[in-house]
Amino acid sequence: MSGKRRGVGYCMNDRCEQFGELRFYTDLPSSFDCSTCFLPGMIERERGIRRKSATVFDEVRVEFDFDPLRRIYQQRAAVRDKRLLGRRDVYRLQSPVIRTRAQALRAARVMLSNLNRRLERPARPRRPTRDQLVSEGWSVLV
Repeated sequence: MSGKRRGVGYCMNDRCEQFGELRFYTDLPSSFDCSTCFLPGMIERERGIRRKSATVFDEVRVEFDFDPLRRIYQQRAAVRDKRLLGRRDVYRLQSPVIRTRAQALRAARVMLSNLNRRLERPARPRRPTRDQLVSEGWSVLV
């Protein structure tokens, strides 16, 4: 993952007029202080979750519409690749930045194609060895 992390920061002081309002960051700071009451707030980072042994994914689930007061994602959207047969793995993205179902479905489609991109590339042919060339009748120097 790149050095930039997306996410939101929000104030948890219930007496502040900025209470629970999300501030979006494309380069999330390490801590968040409210600009109105100057008290430390909370940070929610965007994160992807998968098993370590996972290599091929047939589904991407996006959790979105983050509620800062309850600290939960209120909605989910999923995209499946029906071309892959058999049981494959699921990649889960939790993103406080995504607010609508249309954004979540678009992000899931892009992520699924990026995760499985290496499946679409043809395997690189191996170079034949000297012995293979000789056995096929090629004249070989040295």
